[in-house]
Amino acid sequence: MTDVNIACRLLTDAMDGRFDVALLLSGDSDLVPPVQIMRQRWPQKRVVALFPPNRYSDALKRAVHGHTWIGEDKLRQSLLPDDVEVIPGTVLHRPPSWS
Repeated sequence: MTDVNIACRLLTDAMDGRFDVALLLSGDSDLVPPVQIMRQRWPQKRVVALFPPNRYSDALKRAVHGHTWIGEDKLRQSLLPDDVEVIPGTVLHRPPSWS
């Protein structure tokens, strides 16, 4: 359902005028149709694809206005600490596989 949720949000946010440029963090070609619809209905809006490591879609690259890649080094720099206290007494732990 993730792709469907992203597609719905992209289209409803475009309808509601919530962005000028949308950053789409995905390498999934399933998102090409909503990008194409958005471009047809709201040509003033822009979509830029941010491809995560080891993910890429040539079809999505052709559908969006621009694209770039996010390297693993940038993702590592963006990780939260190993332990995060969200409320007093409740600590969330980052899985070791995310390090």
